[in-house]
Amino acid sequence: MRVSGYAGIAGWRLLLLSVMVGAAIAAATTIGESRSAADSLSVVVASAAPLVLITLAATIVLSVGDLDLSIGGGYTFYGMALLALASLGVSAPAAYVSCFALAVAIGIVQGQMIVRRRLSPLVTTLATATILFGVSLLIEHWMRLRAEGLVAVGQGGAAAIPVISRTLPESYRPIILRYAIPWALSAIILLEYWRRRTLWGLQHVAVGWNRAAAQLAGLPSAAIRTRAFLMSSILSFGSAALVISGFQRGGWDPRAGAGLELIAIMCAVIGGTRIGGGTIEPMGAALAILLWEALAHLQYVSPLVGPETQQLVIGALLLAVAIVGARSTASN
Repeated sequence: MRVSGYAGIAGWRLLLLSVMVGAAIAAATTIGESRSAADSLSVVVASAAPLVLITLAATIVLSVGDLDLSIGGGYTFYGMALLALASLGVSAPAAYVSCFALAVAIGIVQGQMIVRRRLSPLVTTLATATILFGVSLLIEHWMRLRAEGLVAVGQGGAAAIPVISRTLPESYRPIILRYAIPWALSAIILLEYWRRRTLWGLQHVAVGWNRAAAQLAGLPSAAIRTRAFLMSSILSFGSAALVISGFQRGGWDPRAGAGLELIAIMCAVIGGTRIGGGTIEPMGAALAILLWEALAHLQYVSPLVGPETQQLVIGALLLAVAIVGARSTASN
């Protein structure tokens, strides 16, 4: 009864989000400066695609009953790590493999700290995010000092002006990573299949619904929760790789991911994932981030729409989801 109730709500939510995305695209075409609805849609989908991976990362952790505030910090750190490895002359394949290995290690260590040591997910992931942002700033500082040394030697004087490049070299941006839409669609499809058709996916949802009952049933709750943080970290790395290779044309900033985790969590919840776990809606999360980007695009192309529109609409949706979820829980 409980599951079917949430399934019905999720269906209506997907429909509502689809209609709202369509309305935002239509508005951008009608009152904005877009040449056609297809142009607006292509811009919105392209800009939203890397953020889909970030939102899916938040969705996976929320659905198992935990919280990951390290997503933005990890996203920033992986981009800066790629820049650092490029500046050291490491080959592109080795750089990407090394950053992927870092993502795996961070995800596992963070998950183990929360699960085995029984640390608070909120505090632990917030600490991880803070550390990763700090390391990103240290990498930038190291790159700046390194650039100063090179310039001083080359130009031989204190008057030399140090220049630091925050752009990944062209050779480090493989063509396959410059098209984010296929990667985002693949992630949505695979996650939908995983949660509906695989044993791991079904166990994941079961642990989110009732962790104590899942443990009594013999499910490996600790491993499932650790796996959720691992998947989140890998998706954060994937999003950073797509953005730095394509959307940002190699450019990066040590504060690139600030606030991304909050946007991801908002869109995951709006898309149908319960904050307490037990449901996972990859398609709903993707539609929610698409709406976020559609409203941003509408603000960009139309002088009639201000920055408050995006915040007001998403905030109202989030509040509505909280109200409907509370009523559904009470009725069940």
